[in-house]
Amino acid sequence: MTNILETNIEEVNNSPIETSEQIINKIIVDFKSNKRELPINTGYDSLSKLFSGFKRNQIAVLAARTSVGKTCMALNLIINQINRNKKVLYIDLEEQKEANYHRILSNITNYPLRDKLDDSNLAEFERDIVLKILELGKERLNDKNFYYVSKPNLTIENIREIASSLKDIDLIVIDHLTKIKSKIKSNSIYERTTDVASDLRQLSYDIGGVPLLVLAQINRGAEEKRDKRPLLSDLKGSGEIEENADVVMMLYAKGYYEEEMPDEEPIEVIFRKNRHGRTGTAKLLLNRPLQKISEIPDVKFCEKAVKSSKYKV
Repeated sequence: MTNILETNIEEVNNSPIETSEQIINKIIVDFKSNKRELPINTGYDSLSKLFSGFKRNQIAVLAARTSVGKTCMALNLIINQINRNKKVLYIDLEEQKEANYHRILSNITNYPLRDKLDDSNLAEFERDIVLKILELGKERLNDKNFYYVSKPNLTIENIREIASSLKDIDLIVIDHLTKIKSKIKSNSIYERTTDVASDLRQLSYDIGGVPLLVLAQINRGAEEKRDKRPLLSDLKGSGEIEENADVVMMLYAKGYYEEEMPDEEPIEVIFRKNRHGRTGTAKLLLNRPLQKISEIPDVKFCEKAVKSSKYKV
């Protein structure tokens, strides 16, 4: 009769169980050989104080109310990555391709294209300027490692197939979570979102651990009875989003709640969950006409630079 203890030991020896010595030795070897996979920096020093960057097998959620600026924030993060020669795949489930490229082109050319492109009364010289700006934008984006998919009703399996067809992708951005088609048939948004959120982790593993940045909505009216800054409980759809996410970033801009939104204002990036880092708030500067999010200038540094300059302002 087979000894049960011996059988169990044999199973353990053939399993992925490791000792502390084995794990730490691997960390030492990787550190000495500089083979460690460092996080992909966001491109914002203010965010880096709380969030070291996108890591392998990581799911980061970027959430906000509609029109606060989450797509703008996502596109700025993408621009920062492709300018550093990282490969990014953008899954646009809302079919906002032209509108998003208006945003991107405004950002990289520092010219507010969106209003101009929608204006049927442009003078001839203004049309010439817009055409030159479009050509400039095309030139600047040429050969960049940016892949764009605009299609509704994609499932997790569809996204897996698309991602697997591309080589060496560094980051995948999905806009947005509740638009991913669930594999289950249900009239319940909660059930469909739970199903999709549960599959995100497996998706990242199946495509080689590529980090995912997933955009999500905030429940309407969630901020009515308190401070308007969003909380984890405000995520629209399912608590499974919070459960499966490693990082949850939530956006707040005071101007969103004003009768007329300002062209430029601070925007808060609130880290409500950060599995391997700190929670807290970072502030950046949102320029709506240019769809650009940048660091807030250091006023004291600027004043000092002006005073020390030989040029008079």
